[in-house]
Amino acid sequence: GIPAANAAATRQFNELLRIYSAEITAAQLRFVLREDPERGSQTPAFIIFGRLQQDFTCLVAPPLRPEVPQHVFQGASEKGSPEELDELVAWINRKCGTFRDRTGQLSAAGRFLEDFRSRMFRFSSDTGDDSWDSGDSRKSRDSRDSRISTLQRELRRVALKDLSAEDFLARHLVRHRPLLISGVYSTDQIAAASNRAKWEELAEEDRDIHVKVGLDGEFEGVEPLSLWTASGADGEGRNLPPEIEAQLQFPDLVVVRPDHVIMKLSEFLERLDRCSGGGSDSRPDRSCERVSLYVEYLSIPAYFPELKDAINAPPFMTQDLQLLLSHENFWWGVGDTTGHTHFDPFENLLCVLVGTKSVTLVDAKRNSRLYEGHLREAKLSTEDKPRCTTDRNRTRACFPGEVVRAELLASTSLVNSPVNIRAPDLHRFPSFSAAVQDTTTVKIKPGECLYIPAYWWHHVESEVDDSLGYTLAVNYWYEPFLQK
Repeated sequence: GIPAANAAATRQFNELLRIYSAEITAAQLRFVLREDPERGSQTPAFIIFGRLQQDFTCLVAPPLRPEVPQHVFQGASEKGSPEELDELVAWINRKCGTFRDRTGQLSAAGRFLEDFRSRMFRFSSDTGDDSWDSGDSRKSRDSRDSRISTLQRELRRVALKDLSAEDFLARHLVRHRPLLISGVYSTDQIAAASNRAKWEELAEEDRDIHVKVGLDGEFEGVEPLSLWTASGADGEGRNLPPEIEAQLQFPDLVVVRPDHVIMKLSEFLERLDRCSGGGSDSRPDRSCERVSLYVEYLSIPAYFPELKDAINAPPFMTQDLQLLLSHENFWWGVGDTTGHTHFDPFENLLCVLVGTKSVTLVDAKRNSRLYEGHLREAKLSTEDKPRCTTDRNRTRACFPGEVVRAELLASTSLVNSPVNIRAPDLHRFPSFSAAVQDTTTVKIKPGECLYIPAYWWHHVESEVDDSLGYTLAVNYWYEPFLQK
């Protein structure tokens, strides 16, 4: 007595349970009859109930209990043809991240992924024991352990002309291993990107520039909250709700966010000359000793598209590997700077044009040793009123504006480490001592790019070119090949 369309859908439902027996249960996949207003009758439909996943990015409890996600496939014909079954299988694959065909076998993509997973290595604990759980033979395990430990100790270096997309994919992108690439930009390209006459020409167009303002060349560092409360810092984050503060691993620490100011490019160039000694006065201005200016994360397409006439990202990332280029950022540092330990959720190509960058890398597998978790945020502020001082030689100097600890934010960061890897407090952060074996430091010179895999921790120390007094760099962020 079952209508033909319902009978066909019932057969398809049973077929789907067979195909996905290892991945989907009858509780997740339902066959129902739904009202169809256009037909004025009930039509069969399939519903997939997704899984609820804890949101680690937000500490505030949702006002309502989150609903289980539902995906609906409406309608089935009386035939229940193989083509319709293919369509249903493709729909489930899209919604559930599975790779099956209508016979229940893995598709070509599924076989590749299964092979890839079987060759991945995992740490059985966070004690440094590089044991495998993939089921390979002991001989295979030993040889692979040897190769991986070598990669951890020695960062590979290769010239761009000798690097193929296939080599980069197999040895670095899939394996999540960093790489230093030389010969990416020529001397002529670097000269074109740093051409002062060109920058002055752009300044005459009344261009604005976003500049971060920090203290003593330090950016995104972590400080005791007590320094901010003693300075009278206010803001929405001064008194966090108890249920939020209880979830913080280190409620007495804050990530220091720099002040963010908009200035004319012409003004920035003047300050650059004053701080580097490149202007009419060959001595650097003493007002630059504490106040640090840094152009960081500045969108090249939005602010300086002319740079793309001189430099661009290596094409193999997008053309051959089909990675999605998400951001193109410009970095211009006045004086030496330090970007404290953090990770980015992107595949990262960090390229130096002027000066050098020393990057300390820590494997993403070592998150617990870097104490990953929510850290409350605080923001510096630049006072407009100049601050003038007189030293013991009665030399008077005026700063362009004092940088103060001003605001405690009602937000947290999930990408910063509380550990200062240059002077770690091992009494408070004892697990970091075990991360040293997974730490690699590399210096990027002009014309070179460092590939930093997504989610790898990195600490960056930038040193100016002595003749110019500043640093220039670009970086390219691509959507991650593997999600965290």
